[in-house]
Amino acid sequence: MKNKTLKEMEVLVQETWGKEAGQRIMEEAERRLAQLCIENSSDSRAVKKHTEENIFPCISIYEALQKNGVTKERSLEFMDESWSRRAKAGAESMRKILGFAGLYKLYPAMFQWVAKNQFGAAAGFQADFYDLGRKRCKFDMKKCLFCDICERYG
Repeated sequence: MKNKTLKEMEVLVQETWGKEAGQRIMEEAERRLAQLCIENSSDSRAVKKHTEENIFPCISIYEALQKNGVTKERSLEFMDESWSRRAKAGAESMRKILGFAGLYKLYPAMFQWVAKNQFGAAAGFQADFYDLGRKRCKFDMKKCLFCDICERYG
């Protein structure tokens, strides 16, 4: 079964480059994703949650686009466009959920809990969190796994 991130991006790849080229790009991306996962198989489960679900699929598509004649600049634009679409869909979903029964009031505390648990040291991140009560959330990200991995793979 194809990776969830690859599945979501496949639609935009085919919309942008057509079905035939899109299939070639996605096949190349799947091969590269498998290779990246093998190369990093000794990573912790907390790190793999980010790399295998998000970072590596994006690197895979980025590289596959270039192997299929897309410029580096256009590949980066595509990645930005793709993530913007995903963020808008997620924001709309979150808006609906949080609008139910005033759940939005709990969001800052929930977000801080999630950030500490999913973006902590075990997952390759380092952040300073500030205690501002349950109504506000603030933290400074000092080390980011996404930046580190993307720099490593160019």
